[in-house]
Amino acid sequence: MNATTLRNDVENATGVRVSTQTVRNRLHRVGMRARRPAIRIPLMRQHLQTRLLWALGHVTWALNDWTPVLFTDESRFCVNFTDRRARVWRMTHERFAPVCIANHDRYGGGSIMVWAGISM
Repeated sequence: MNATTLRNDVENATGVRVSTQTVRNRLHRVGMRARRPAIRIPLMRQHLQTRLLWALGHVTWALNDWTPVLFTDESRFCVNFTDRRARVWRMTHERFAPVCIANHDRYGGGSIMVWAGISM
């Protein structure tokens, strides 16, 4: 929610007119700053359960157990310009709070895939 939306909510709820800058000043006073929201891919309950079971099954592995394992990842990067100007008001330690995260599960426009792997 941006400062203008907050100002409108305050005015609608209280009937008192305040400026957008006053809203920003009050948010800054309590330690909140406007930041880009963290991005995550929404996972279904089954995905979360599977990941947890895998982690619990491998928590006792020693460093030597990981030597034959190859970790890989691929990322798609959008080639088209995106200004990502969406901001959320949050405290410093709230980056990954659910209300401060924007869901993102698709890419628009041109993109490039990058793949990498690492082993122990």
